[in-house]
Order: sequence, then C-alpha cells, then structure tokens
Amino acid sequence: MDPEQEAQHQPLEDPAQAETTGDGPDGATPAADSGAAAEERLQELERQAEQARTEAAANGEAAAALRSQLAETLERYRALLLQRDPDVPPELVHGESIGELESSYERASGLVEQLRLRAAAQAAQERVPAGAPARRGADPATLTPQEKIMLGLRRGN
Repeated sequence: MDPEQEAQHQPLEDPAQAETTGDGPDGATPAADSGAAAEERLQELERQAEQARTEAAANGEAAAALRSQLAETLERYRALLLQRDPDVPPELVHGESIGELESSYERASGLVEQLRLRAAAQAAQERVPAGAPARRGADPATLTPQEKIMLGLRRGN
C-alpha cells in the first residue's frame, strides 16, 4: 500500500483523546477550538438560512402580487379588445400575455369577418324582391283550351 492509501485507512484520532493532549496554540485543545469555531460557523449559517427564508417569503409575496396585477391588466386589455368589435365572441379571446391575447383576438376577428362575408354572399344569392308581386291575369297564350273556357266563365260572372 502506498502512503496515501495507508493514511486513508488509518483510524481517525478519537476526539476525547485530542482534548487531553493540550497541543493548541494557547494551551487549549485543538478539538475545543475547532468545536467552538464549528459552533460559530453553524450559528452563522443558521442566521443566513433564516435570512434567506425571510427574503424568499417576501419575494414570494411580491411575485404573487405581481401575478395578480398582471392578471388584472390582461383582463382589462381583453375587455378593450372586445369593445373594438362586439361581434367577436369573448370565449375566443384568451391568453396569458398581451401577445397571446392579441393573437387570439386577431384569429377571432378574422373568423367573424369570414362569417360576415359568407352571410352577405348567401343573402345576395337568396335575394327576394321587396313587396308583393304585380297582379296580372293569366296569359291566355299559355293556357290549355279547358283553362281558357274556365277563365271565360269566371270573367262572365
């Protein structure tokens, strides 16, 4: 075994024995010095952890407030978009950002415009003249001989 491996396999010094040696710089034991330093370091880390938890809680509250403000702002913007064209169905306008709201509004507005054009084209195809048709008698040239006799008898009465 090389010296490094031997050092790794040797048992660590018993802390109780280290305290009895008195080899520290001021005559104190190294274990007592390192224990006090470790305790101070532990307390400092606990203070830092508590401070980090406090900051995280404050940041979480601030983030929640900002999310709430964003949701309110997006809802107001959505309402403004829907006021632009009342025919756009509100169900079709949604999003988690201004870009998403505008995109969904444009799609919905395009859909409404397509429906308007289709309805106008269909109405033009099914155009019915206004008012009642002119009253005219039947054209005798298109009637059969029997219909002509019936027509003559009705006019004679």
